[in-house]
Amino acid sequence: MSNSLASFRELKGVGPATEARLHEAGVFTWEALSEVLEAIAAVRSSTGDTLRDLSDQIAERTSAAGAAAPHPPNGERSEAFIIRMSLTTRGQPTRSTVTHVRTQTEKPLAGWVPDEVIRFIEGQSGVVAGPVPAGPVPAVTQDTSRSPAAPAATRDHVVILDAGKAMGGSARNIELVVSTDQVAEVAEFEYRATLAGRAYGQSPEAGSSWTTLASRRGRAQPPDRLPLRFEAVQLPRGVQRLRLEMALRLPASRQEAPALGLG
Repeated sequence: MSNSLASFRELKGVGPATEARLHEAGVFTWEALSEVLEAIAAVRSSTGDTLRDLSDQIAERTSAAGAAAPHPPNGERSEAFIIRMSLTTRGQPTRSTVTHVRTQTEKPLAGWVPDEVIRFIEGQSGVVAGPVPAGPVPAVTQDTSRSPAAPAATRDHVVILDAGKAMGGSARNIELVVSTDQVAEVAEFEYRATLAGRAYGQSPEAGSSWTTLASRRGRAQPPDRLPLRFEAVQLPRGVQRLRLEMALRLPASRQEAPALGLG
């Protein structure tokens, strides 16, 4: 056995709900589960009680202590997530799954898409973006000899581009080139490029939605053409329709999204 994360669902009779309860109790590895079972077996051998007897006794004590159980400090709560990845021998991710331990909600992904993982974690844990609540702030020594320039105001624009079709069923590199001449009013901008796909000929009304395949971040300097290379993209079987979502961070004075194109 190793200390790596265990998949308890491999055990007969253990489903997602039971695995979630083990995780909530802090049992994540085969070694931890083995220690728990050994401890329970020792109690049974000395008292002769069955597992049901032990469960009933624990439930009685849990119920009795529940009313006086202390709340976490400052009303804080903990959220746990498990990330499982499948890698090729060269270390390239082919698929991954993020699981929210408390609800056992899973997010399957083709390959490794950090942006999607972060969005899933934030959504399931209810992360609220905003300033840190007021509280004691440690003293910071600051050089006041020079006043730093205030950051320029920016806003995000999203542009969706049709990236054509591709035959699925295997991993492949996908290369695209984005024209940035419509962003010539800025010297440089940040972007997040997300490649997604769905079965060709299907529509959202038919129950088919876009699946994120790969994502990358970077900076571009218009009017140069922006080459994008997505490596080892795992495409589902069949003909896949692809699309590219470009999220651009541009000056706040820009009111409309630029008309990007693929070359």
